[in-house]
Amino acid sequence: MFYRYTKAAFIFFTVIGLSGCASYLPYEQQIPVANYESNKTILVSVVDSRFPDSEKPNNFIGVYRRAFGIPVGQYVSDISPKEPNAELAFFLERRLIDGLSSGGIKGTIANINSVPSDDESENELNKSLASRWLLIELQNWYFSTDMHFVTSFNFDTAYTVYVYDEVEGLIFKKSFKKRQVIKETSERHNDILQAYRDKLSEILNEKSIKEALL
Repeated sequence: MFYRYTKAAFIFFTVIGLSGCASYLPYEQQIPVANYESNKTILVSVVDSRFPDSEKPNNFIGVYRRAFGIPVGQYVSDISPKEPNAELAFFLERRLIDGLSSGGIKGTIANINSVPSDDESENELNKSLASRWLLIELQNWYFSTDMHFVTSFNFDTAYTVYVYDEVEGLIFKKSFKKRQVIKETSERHNDILQAYRDKLSEILNEKSIKEALL
């Protein structure tokens, strides 16, 4: 009987912890900053290649480890309830577009599911009248946080950045991989949103990427 009560209490408090009221970082504070200006039009795409065997949905973003270390999957809607159906790729594309616009750069999302061929990139650029195409292919974008006695969480990223030119085609390609240890507060969902913002800012302002875009 004691076991049943303990199990019931665990389930109850887990549900409360997952669905309790929380305040979320305002959208304008989730937008990365591009520290440059341009009058160019840039296409933006995020291609999600994290799960080639489709073992997880494309809105999966990581896990919270709760009582007894049990992992509870987290999804885009858990950190951004106003985007309940958004996949990670669109979630990131939207913020990249608004980050570029802070520097006066007109951005347009190109909806694709894979890295384009040379002909496909040329056709897409000509169709959109854009001069550059910033494409980020995700191989990993994952956080894992322990809800007990831990003051930081791991944020692992691996991605390849492509930049296409309207005339020359592919002019830049570089892969990046990094593990960051992010300090936690009592509002972990906001810590994650801030980590995403900072990572997107890092991508937009990485010297070689910026030079390719400009």
